[in-house]
Amino acid sequence: MNHLSDGAEKRIVIVGGGFSGVAFAIQLVRRTQARVQVSIVEPGKFLGHGLAYSAVDPDHRLNGPINAMVIDPEHTEELPEWCRARSIIENDLEAHVPSGHVFLRRSVIGEYLSHQIFRHANCERSGSTIRHIRELAIDVLKEPNGFLVKTSSCADLIADMVILATGNPAPGLRKPFAPEHAEHARIIANPLVAGCLDKIPADARVLVVGSGLTAMDQLSTLLRRGHIGKLVAVSRRGLRPRAQSPEIRGIAIPRIPPTPILDKINGPIPEFIAREPANVRRWCRALRQEISRVVRAGGSWHEPFDAVRDVLWKLWPQLPLAEQQRFLRKLRVFWDIHRFRTPPMNEDMVGQAEELGRVQYLAASVMGVTTSGPFDPVQIELEVRSEQAERNQHEFDYVINCTGLDSDGATSSNPVLANLEQRGILRRHGTGMGYEVSNKCEAIGSTGRADPNLRIIGPPTAGTFGDPLGAIYITAQVKRLMPSVIETLGCAGTCILKKQTSYRPESSI
Repeated sequence: MNHLSDGAEKRIVIVGGGFSGVAFAIQLVRRTQARVQVSIVEPGKFLGHGLAYSAVDPDHRLNGPINAMVIDPEHTEELPEWCRARSIIENDLEAHVPSGHVFLRRSVIGEYLSHQIFRHANCERSGSTIRHIRELAIDVLKEPNGFLVKTSSCADLIADMVILATGNPAPGLRKPFAPEHAEHARIIANPLVAGCLDKIPADARVLVVGSGLTAMDQLSTLLRRGHIGKLVAVSRRGLRPRAQSPEIRGIAIPRIPPTPILDKINGPIPEFIAREPANVRRWCRALRQEISRVVRAGGSWHEPFDAVRDVLWKLWPQLPLAEQQRFLRKLRVFWDIHRFRTPPMNEDMVGQAEELGRVQYLAASVMGVTTSGPFDPVQIELEVRSEQAERNQHEFDYVINCTGLDSDGATSSNPVLANLEQRGILRRHGTGMGYEVSNKCEAIGSTGRADPNLRIIGPPTAGTFGDPLGAIYITAQVKRLMPSVIETLGCAGTCILKKQTSYRPESSI
């Protein structure tokens, strides 16, 4: 094992202050006995918000119940306790479903993560610290005894270990939209920007490009505001995220006692998949057969699907690259609509509006975009999916881009990733999703060697592991690699948090 120099304090720099970076920092200071200085380089005002949890709209909720939001697998009750202490759940009546499950607002999670960093800013037992460097990281340079992390203010941070926790890139327009359309007053390129829908009049004709969870969020916001204009959501196949299981929604009693999701993530591969060779076609057939068996016995498709989803991090690396590419090309859209499910309250709101004709979903592709003046309506050419594809010109007052996160744009939008890839320190995964890493999340460069002092966590490892996208799966990933991190740093042990200490979210170098 490649141990670092035996200094009095180990210096860890985390690039990215969203969920991945916060989960790593907290798990590390809890488990280390030696003194570590953790610096999280994040230009945002608050740590823990990121793309997902910076939402301020009250209708933007988690797409899973509260028990699926865990920072540390050894402390699964922290979030419910934090919410109870602030009466958050009691005061948010719409968060509850008949089963008793709770779907929190995403803004609550952002506040919770920031508070957890506050609590762990100083660990009394080990003297470990966490600080927020409110800068943009622009490069990471390999030095003889570690790394030099350069920031936008030209300040340098010295690190024994660097953690790349850059998360997902911001949404961007895709063809046939042109780059200049991102600045058009009637085209909303990034729907995750707070207040981006405020300028849309209630009677506007609105096209939502995409039909996933982001589209449902935007439709929910408009409907809550009393929008009366035409709302049309288009996607190539017209597929939408599936509903939560009947047990979670409270319309069925669980057939079997529920198993904690973290136990399922760390559990064995289900037998109906384990007995099959590593082949997408064979696995899909086995899953369909198991779903049929469970449905005949009175269950739902969620049970076998979730059994596969939860151990995907074990299954995906078994597939040859050609099989992974085949899955992404032909089946990913079907996987995603079952994998990323709707919050019940949003599903009900949008579903009722669709029944009343206020929302229309179309299986259609955007073939052309024409704009004139900056405040004129947008002309959209749609090809509706049917036996005989028809192209028609439509006029919309506003267009909202909800095509999802662009994994290909992660490098171009992040200077650290771009620079490291250009120098061969990072190597793009063959699927096009993120970068190659070892089973301990060590970055693999152009030489094929893994660097134990440069780790990548969260969504940028999707090519290697398949799906470290949801919070609970990132949490489990961080827990799995933590023993290796602590061994590399040479700081084994456990830190017990004894007191709250100061955390300055806008502190500087």
